[in-house]
Amino acid sequence: NGQTLCEAGKTANRIHLVQAGQVALEISLNGGAQSQVGLLGPGDFLGCPWFGEHHTWPLTARALGEVTTQCIFTTRLQDLFDRSPEAGKDFALRLARGMDDQLAGARNQIAKVSRIALESQVMALESFATGNEENTG
Repeated sequence: NGQTLCEAGKTANRIHLVQAGQVALEISLNGGAQSQVGLLGPGDFLGCPWFGEHHTWPLTARALGEVTTQCIFTTRLQDLFDRSPEAGKDFALRLARGMDDQLAGARNQIAKVSRIALESQVMALESFATGNEENTG
């Protein structure tokens, strides 16, 4: 419960395949507060096998309640792909499909947050305009 699967800024040398439960994706805001920007569930994955040892996690992933994941280190994947290029190709295609689904979800989340922010700005402007009409009328 609340276990950190990966932490922003730390070495990204593995992927996590979520089998059960939910994982919150968080970014750090100014002042150190965390903000949830995504949610992973069964069938989703976190990380990319080509990150290697020179890349870092761009965000923090934290388990929400009980979560079951399968962790695969990138070095093991690379060994598998070296022995079987066909397996590597198959894995890359599956990974690309999963990434496409996750990117679509991220685009939807960004659109939702942008719409909420725009609606808030419109309401503030309308309130300001209404207040000025009352003061001048």
